[in-house]
Formats: sequence, C-alpha cells, structure tokens
Amino acid sequence: MLHSLLLCALLLVSATVLAVPPAAVDERFRDCLVSLKDDTLILRNSRLERHFRWNDGHLVSILLRDRQRRRSWPLAGTAPDFDPGLPALDWRSRLEVEQVAASSLQPAHLRVVVTSVATGLQVRRVCQVFPDTPAIGCHLELRGAADQWAAPAAAAPPRAPIEMAPIETPTTTAIETPTTAIETPIAAIETPTTAAIETPIAANKTSITAIETPIAAIKTPITAIETPTAAIKTAIKTPITAVAAVEPVLERLQLQGPHWQARIVSFTAATDHNDNLVQHRHLLPYRQPQQTGGNLLALRDLSGAGQVWVLKQSPAGADQLAYPGYDFALQAGDIRVAGTGLDPALLTPSAWLPTYGAVVGVADDDELSLLQALRTYQDRRRRYRAQRDSMVVMNTWGDRNRDARLGEAFALAELEAGAALGVSVLQLDDGWQAGLSKNSADRSGSLWEDWRTESWRPHPQRFPRGLGPVVSAARAHNMELGLWFNPSAANSFAKWRRDADILLGLYREHGIRVFKIDGIEVPDKTADTNLRHLLQRVSEASGGDIVVNLDVTAGRRPGYHYLTRYGNLFLQNRYTDWANYYPYRTLRNLWQLARYVPPQQLQIEFLNIYRNADKYGEEDPFAPARVGFEYAFAVTMMAQPLAFFEATGLPPVARRYGTTIKRYRQLQAGIHSGQIFPLGREPNGRQWTGFQSIVDDRSGYLLVLRERHRRSQQPLVTWLPPGAQVRFERLLGRGMSFEGRVDAEGRVNFQLPDKHSYVLYRYRLAQVLNPDSG
Repeated sequence: MLHSLLLCALLLVSATVLAVPPAAVDERFRDCLVSLKDDTLILRNSRLERHFRWNDGHLVSILLRDRQRRRSWPLAGTAPDFDPGLPALDWRSRLEVEQVAASSLQPAHLRVVVTSVATGLQVRRVCQVFPDTPAIGCHLELRGAADQWAAPAAAAPPRAPIEMAPIETPTTTAIETPTTAIETPIAAIETPTTAAIETPIAANKTSITAIETPIAAIKTPITAIETPTAAIKTAIKTPITAVAAVEPVLERLQLQGPHWQARIVSFTAATDHNDNLVQHRHLLPYRQPQQTGGNLLALRDLSGAGQVWVLKQSPAGADQLAYPGYDFALQAGDIRVAGTGLDPALLTPSAWLPTYGAVVGVADDDELSLLQALRTYQDRRRRYRAQRDSMVVMNTWGDRNRDARLGEAFALAELEAGAALGVSVLQLDDGWQAGLSKNSADRSGSLWEDWRTESWRPHPQRFPRGLGPVVSAARAHNMELGLWFNPSAANSFAKWRRDADILLGLYREHGIRVFKIDGIEVPDKTADTNLRHLLQRVSEASGGDIVVNLDVTAGRRPGYHYLTRYGNLFLQNRYTDWANYYPYRTLRNLWQLARYVPPQQLQIEFLNIYRNADKYGEEDPFAPARVGFEYAFAVTMMAQPLAFFEATGLPPVARRYGTTIKRYRQLQAGIHSGQIFPLGREPNGRQWTGFQSIVDDRSGYLLVLRERHRRSQQPLVTWLPPGAQVRFERLLGRGMSFEGRVDAEGRVNFQLPDKHSYVLYRYRLAQVLNPDSG
C-alpha cells in the first residue's frame, strides 16, 4: 500500500513563501510505526524510536530512544540531519510510507520516503524500518542539478589484481599499521589512549585482566592512522554550528552532554595488497571537530548508560567515490557522517542517484549487546537461507595452473574427486569461456575490461559439447556447477543489462546460480549505479536464487558494508606457490572481520597444504604442511569454506578428510543460523582462539582452535552467561564432550591434546546460576 500525502506547499503571498502545516500520518505494520503529527515525525519499532522535527521536510533529529531498555537521549536539534551541502532554497516536501512485502532477501518492512523539491533539484531521504530491529538505516537520493556543491576529492589510484602485478608491489592507499592485538570479546573502553577493553559477557562484568583470557586490554597507545588517506586536514577552528556546510552530511546526531566515548572501526579491502583488515581508534569528542575514517562508530554514554552506534554503508576509506578524506566528524554535541559518494556534476533531471547509507542503532553497555544489535540489522539486509547460502565451494585457481588444464575431462574428474571430498560446488574459474582473459595460461588471452556477448559461450575446444555434460555430472554427484564472470567495466559498466542477461541465461538454461564476480573497478558513480543495477536485476529475476561471490581482492570495489545483500565475499587470494598462505593469517583475517561482518558472508580459503613445501623454510613453524589439512579446513568452518585447489591434485592422505567435510556440511546450516562472533585471543600462530555461534539464548555452537600454544588446556572467555551450567557435545575435532560451569568472567576451561588442533561443540545451557554462589 502506498500512502502519499502532499505535506507542504509554496504559497506566494506578497512575495513571501509560507509553508502549509503538514497533515497527520499514522502508518503501522506489525511493531513498526511511522507517525507525523504536530510537526513531529516518528519512526519506531519495538526496539528503537527516532523523533524528528519535520522542518519543512529537512528532518532534524530531536530524540533517540532505546525502547527495549526504556532509555532516551534528547538531541539538540539545531541543524538538519541530512545536509547535501547546498545553499538555502525554497522547498516543497512530501512524505510517502510503503509496506514492502517480504522477499527472498529481506523481511517485510516499512519504506519511508521524504521528498523535497526546489528549483532545479530534488532530494529524497529513504529509510527502512524493519520489525524488531535496534537500528534504522537511511540514505539520500538526488536528481536535478547541484552546481554549488563542494567539489569531490580526487579518486584513489587503482590497485591492480595480484595476477597482474608483482607480489612485492607496495600498497599506496591502505592502512597497513595494525593496532595492538585486540582480544575478544571487546567491551567498554576505559581511556581514549590505552583503550582498555572489558569483557563481553551478558552480566557486563568489568576489569578482567588475565592475560590468558580473550579480554582485550590494549596496553599500548593505539597508533592507527586517523583516516585512510594521508591528507588529513586539521580540525576546523570555528564551531560547526557557525560554519556553512562544505561537505555533504549523510547523518547528524547532536548528542547532548560532554561525556561520550567513541570507538571508530575502519576496514581495509584490496586483500591482494593488504593483510591487516580491521583497525580501531578511540577518542573523546571535544570542542573542535575531529575527522576520522571508518565504517563503524560506537558512542558510549559515560554519564548514564547505553550505546549509540552508526554504520556507514559504503566501501572502505579511499575506495569510496567523492571521498572527502574522512567519514566521521566528532565534536562535543555534534556527530556527523560525511561522504555521500556523489559527484554533483553527475546529477541529471532524469535519474535518481543514491548516496551511501547511514544506519543509526542503539545497544546496552556491554560489547555483546552492541555486536548483536549490529548483526541483527545486517541479518535484516540479507536473510539467511541455508539451502541457498551455505556451501563449500571448490575453485581450482588456487593451484596456480590457471586455466591450463581446464576442459570437460578435467571438470568431470574434479567433480568426482570433489564429491569424495565433500564439497558442494565446483566453480570453474577464468578460462571456461570462449573469450580468454589476459590472465589465461594461453598467450592468446587478452580480454579484461570489455567482453563480447560471444565471449561468454563455453570455450569450443575445452567444452565442445557445451556445459550440459558437466552440469549433469554435477547433479549426479549431488553437487552444483558454479562459474567465474567478469562484467564489462568499459564505459562504467554500460553493458550491465547485457551482462545480467548472460548470467540469467546460464541460470535458466543450466540452473547455474553461483557466480564469482571478478575484475570489478568502480571509478565513478555511473559505474557504481550500473553495477548495482546488474546485481539487483540478476537477484530479482532469479527470485533471489543466484548467489554472487564478490571478489574484494583488488581494485576499487564495494567492500564489506556496501552492496553485500546479493551474496558473499571472495575475501583473498593466497598461494603456496608464493609462500604467502599461512592458515593462522587466514584465521586472523576471519577473526578480526567476524566481530563486525557476518562470517556467513565471507568465503575463506583452505589450500592443498602438501604443495610447495619447499617454498617454505625448513624451520618455518607455521608452514602449511606443519599445520595439517584438517586444521586448515577447520579454520574456515564458521565462514563459507573455499577449497582453493584442484581436488585431483590432492594426495591420498588428504582425501580421507572427506568424512570430516561431509559431516561439517550436515552441521553447516545449524552453525550459520546463529550470530557468529570471535572469542579467545587474536590469532598470531601461538594462541588459543575460536568462534561462537549464538543460535538462541540457550544454545549454539563453539569452535575452539589451539594454535602453536604450549599449553594443552586453557580458560577462554566466551559469550556465555556467567554462572551457567553448560553441556558441550563434541561434533568434530580432538576434544571431548563435557559439562561445565561458566565462571564469573564468562570463562570456560577447554582442553586440546595437540598443537594445531581444534574441536567443534554444540552447546546447551542446562541452568543459569548466580556466578558468585558456591
């Protein structure tokens, strides 16, 4: 149902513009409410409530309420939330509220659109209100002309795929300075310089300092660069409220009071060049605005209780379009989200151009509450469907033969070997198609940025009977066939409709629904828009059945928080041929990201560890061959495991682990049905570490990994409630089933007999006791 009301009009009376008072609106859906009355707009569900002053459509936040905990934060409300950085204009505004039906990707919700029209320009603020969600996300859409907008920053230089550049090519744009090791679970930050981090447990216990527990007390000052670019501007000397808008503002929260503590989390992609993917910074907002880069901002109310958080839905750092050099401007009494991703020169009267998005949410004081609030919103953006989303993909590119062996006979042999190993999808990478790329082992390959339609037919010599026989063989093995695809990036993905039709044609003819999308480069808003259109059309036309594996290894690409609702992320290329594959480093990247990005949306690789043992030093304690094949696979269990090798190249000793992978596939849907977070110490090759999948308040899964640590038992801080009596049922790995009590700090003692061993548990709470009782 579309409910549209004209709320304001311009009346010319004695050359004076007068605003008509807005008509009342009251739209409800389940626990969601959109109400406009007496110049106040309310967006609400059972978890969160936002109040705005209508202000002729230029919404001004005046109240933020955590309805679950009955906690409110009045906001100063002296400036509009969304400021496109334009001069004062005369506006006409209207409100539209639409009930959006559930789809395969998202649950049913309310879509709220505030449209403001002025001479030559139209601006829409679009918000989604999901039921039972502690956050509301919004973005802007513009069309017309905005020639007085601030000029965008220069584009970041492209980063070529590692296939096309020497291994030693240095990065020029990513933040490579890691913070000190952050143990999990993180919670309250004691000071902005030392960033001591409390335990995550539900009872909000504090001051845990035992070095062997995963409570991250960072003992040294954090040195992460404030923004992901080298050109950081000094703080503005004039109060923000007195300065005309220079950069467009996506969101503004004028939180009152001086006692707010900020944690900023920034991310790095282009993993061919980077291996430190998450950075933290902590500060106290003060009189001058402090500009900092990041996708996530968590603000803790030190004078009361609770947290307010903001997620910027954009690529990471300088991968953004029109990037001003920062994402958040923090000042006492004024928190702004900057960087729309729009170049005003691209605005036209005929098409709406969307900005990046900003999500505002609330949480309790403890870390788990914050992480679960963020994850709940992320889960609303893409609904998990086990049959569609859980998979173990085998992609043969990891053995570095490229496409030299690719063909029908090879694919059939790989299907047979892959079925014995337990994988669910064989993905033919670059080289299955008639048009060979410049990454091909065949010297005739030259294509990359632009492809012809006939390029995407099966290679006539390699697959003379087409893909039909391979697809039929995959089904006979209870597997699927997946493919590699590189959209034509020429002229900003101008051929996106044709490329969508190619993918849909393969889906309709052969039922192929898993596509690795590679070679993406997004240099401008037209490319960004066309890429979104491509992904959206493919998803909608297949009823959400098609899953794309978006490659984030190089180039200027969407990253971890943007355009993620269409599938999962192909995270990194690591090869034993180049001796840059170490399971502990792969584990570390997953562990760091899992706090803020659903592991279910990350493809994490495990390789043939028996290859290229001579490329690693004889005394290298972390060489893959020393770690073992089963452990290398266990590292990936909480994510989407990616078998990055040719199964026919595995030695017989490795094939015996097919029993483990097949058993995991039976458990995978249950594991992925929960909210997954890291626990234990940050992996560095010598730690106890792991993950917890919280399915509900009383049950879930625990993966515990012992790296090259000297001790065979270790207490780990979990996300389990203190005092709980818990049964741990061993499902896979070396540990034993047992029942134990969670101590007052949330710790449980685990045992593993060997270095580089693991255990996967299903847990269930038997009862919850007072942790201080005998």
